[in-house]
Amino acid sequence: MQTNTHSLVASRLLTRSLLASIALSFVLLMSGCATSAPSFGDSVASESDQYDAISGKWEEGQSLVSKGEKKIKKGRKQVSDGNENLSDGEAMVRRGKRLMAESEEEYKLKKAY
Repeated sequence: MQTNTHSLVASRLLTRSLLASIALSFVLLMSGCATSAPSFGDSVASESDQYDAISGKWEEGQSLVSKGEKKIKKGRKQVSDGNENLSDGEAMVRRGKRLMAESEEEYKLKKAY
């Protein structure tokens, strides 16, 4: 009876093992199908994400260029205004010194008479 029991147990183990192998093969086969080449829609969606990133980067660059050009224009105007202020200021200093020198000469001449 023990031999029959052993062979029955061995037969059941073999059957379970065989069923487990079949189930595992089925799962692997199905997961292999699930990971097949992406569909056209998947490809388009993936490309869309990539193009969105490229587009976002381009728009950020365009924004920086625009802001940079405005700053350059503002800076050039400030430099132009600054140069004009320097020129005006230097002319005022020259005229003021000349007026001061003339005043001193006139004072000395009046004092001498």
